[in-house]
Amino acid sequence: LGGVVVSTDGGHSFAERNAPGGAVVVDLAVDLRAPRYLLATTPTTLFRSGDQGTTWHKLQPAVEAHLAWTPDGLFRADTDGTVWTSSDRGVRWRRVGKLPRAPGKLVELPDGTLYAALDDGSIVVSRDRGRTWHTLFSP
Repeated sequence: LGGVVVSTDGGHSFAERNAPGGAVVVDLAVDLRAPRYLLATTPTTLFRSGDQGTTWHKLQPAVEAHLAWTPDGLFRADTDGTVWTSSDRGVRWRRVGKLPRAPGKLVELPDGTLYAALDDGSIVVSRDRGRTWHTLFSP
């Protein structure tokens, strides 16, 4: 991403926002139930915004973490493969599982299924909120 752009009209127009901490944004997640809440990761830190990215608040260190906000909750996958969940928009995190390798992207489906693209090109899936992961594709 690099920075943050926000749409409040379904993608017809966009407004630039300052990147959290002035850093490059690694990943961004939106609370689908309250879209004013955004979480962003930078190369070193996790940030939260409650005003669609106008202001950002530093939450905690997180090295190039990847995010997914499902109807069932917020998930984070760290570079060491640890998968976390949060029920309070990223203030507190609970470890739920571990990916076999570093994530390149974390994606959620409306039914809560999580997919992770790993740094070696593998694709894994979790149907139990990140506790266990099964390989769908391995190069």
